[in-house]
Amino acid sequence: MIKIETKPSTNNNNNNNNNSDIESDNDSSIISASTGRSENSTATNRKSLKGKRRLKSKTKPNLNKQVKTLYRFNCFVTEDNPKQIFAVQFCHFLKNRNIFATASGYRISIFECIEDQNENEDEDDEEEINEDFCGIKLLRAYDDPDRDEVFYTLAWGFEGNCPIIAFGGVRSVVRAIYLNYRNLKEKKFIGHTNAINDMKFHPTQPQLLLTASKDHSLRLWNIKTEICVAILGGVSGHRDEVLSLDFDINGRYCVSGGMDHNLKIWKLDTEEMESAIESSETFFNVKRVRSFPTLHVHFADFTTRSVHRNYVDSVKCFGETFLSKSCENCITWWKVGNLDEKFNLISNNATTIHSFDVDDCELWFVRMELDLSQRFLCVGNSTGKIFMFDLNSEMPTEKPSILSHYKCTKPIRQISFSRDGDILICVCDDGKIFKWDRKE
Repeated sequence: MIKIETKPSTNNNNNNNNNSDIESDNDSSIISASTGRSENSTATNRKSLKGKRRLKSKTKPNLNKQVKTLYRFNCFVTEDNPKQIFAVQFCHFLKNRNIFATASGYRISIFECIEDQNENEDEDDEEEINEDFCGIKLLRAYDDPDRDEVFYTLAWGFEGNCPIIAFGGVRSVVRAIYLNYRNLKEKKFIGHTNAINDMKFHPTQPQLLLTASKDHSLRLWNIKTEICVAILGGVSGHRDEVLSLDFDINGRYCVSGGMDHNLKIWKLDTEEMESAIESSETFFNVKRVRSFPTLHVHFADFTTRSVHRNYVDSVKCFGETFLSKSCENCITWWKVGNLDEKFNLISNNATTIHSFDVDDCELWFVRMELDLSQRFLCVGNSTGKIFMFDLNSEMPTEKPSILSHYKCTKPIRQISFSRDGDILICVCDDGKIFKWDRKE
């Protein structure tokens, strides 16, 4: 059974909880849970001003103004083997359930965010508040037979109506599990020669999975036909570990960052790449008499080292611009070419648009995150704080909103938003998983 530790609670949590094909495990002893809610602050009366009213003065906007906190703490759980949790991702393909997965050591755990059915909707009425309620429920867990495996990354995909979770780590093997099967139908993809640091499914072709590895390369896989479509790396590829990758919204290109301080952009809509992808759809070689002619891409379409002076451990596509993070206490917003130029990979320079400062963020392999609407930019730091920037605000250069909790003191490795952005999950080095809810 899940061990629950409770604290006084005054706030409410309201999340959707509907049916899906993902089944729960009967054994839920894998985690212990602790819940806690922040108390509502009471408004203080202001004294009325006497005398003449002051004339309003025209002042410049305060760039140091800190924005209001839009999320409130809900609860946290701790896995029974408190190892570092390196990755967390929500499954955005399920409309009515908030399912997410974590990667910790040799274990992949799948959780669901649930609502308290007995909780009163009126926050002022505390009679029906359930203090023993925890908003995170374990559904199932996958333990790798190799106890020396450490999973660094995971990604959600789908095939037909079946959710798929792919993951990889130290042992350099990419695994994909089909969750509609009670016996856990599994596929393995072998090709990388060193640890797998990041992976993502293609935004418009869900059968394609891109992985980044310590072997200095990226590989594009067709998980349906179980073959390697292309290898991105070689003569003009990364010179050290590839730590992070991302697709643009249409899947026309991908961006990668690595230990060599390089940021590289690779086109995926070239004639050669499209031909290789098309060939992979019809290549079914059951007996493996002949191998698929994997495309080797040795030259990136754009490369720069001018943005960062240290490891680039997190990258995101943001329209036709990019967000990247290094161990420099900041997130850099940049574009290819000059500010007044249209997006064109022929350019040989990069221009910084803005730097978002983040305190105590010199630890590497800490990932930033954007919500699906690309409004909120979040990143954790080494002291357990979450820095949230509202990119839709009138002044996106304002100081960030900071989320913190007294139980969250270890480095936050990754953050993930639910499909509607109402829930935020962060994972830490001490095996804790924290849940934050959007304020009404």
